[in-house]
Amino acid sequence: MDLVENYFKLREEVFESFGYQENWRAFPMEDRRMFLWYLDESGTEVSYAAKKEDFNERVGNYYSDEVYKYRHLKERVYRNEKYTMILVDTHMDGNILLHIFDNEKEQKESPFVDFL
Repeated sequence: MDLVENYFKLREEVFESFGYQENWRAFPMEDRRMFLWYLDESGTEVSYAAKKEDFNERVGNYYSDEVYKYRHLKERVYRNEKYTMILVDTHMDGNILLHIFDNEKEQKESPFVDFL
């Protein structure tokens, strides 16, 4: 088994499953499947947390990233049957990443509620 060959083959298969095609710049993928997540109505910010109660703006136990628009890509949000891949700008150390979320953990309505 050639690990390098398998890596590139599987990476390409993941991209194909989303209809994603790299163009000009390669972005690293990050696994966010363990989190509940919410894409805001405008499609400009994705928030994610370990549990629903963490979506609390007073406590702040959630993460939030800007959905990044990259002119060389047609989309910013890529969905397949099981997962969603979102191009995000973390605003941390210049990191722009492809976050992969589990569709079953998507919050269709805003989870931000004042729990206190």
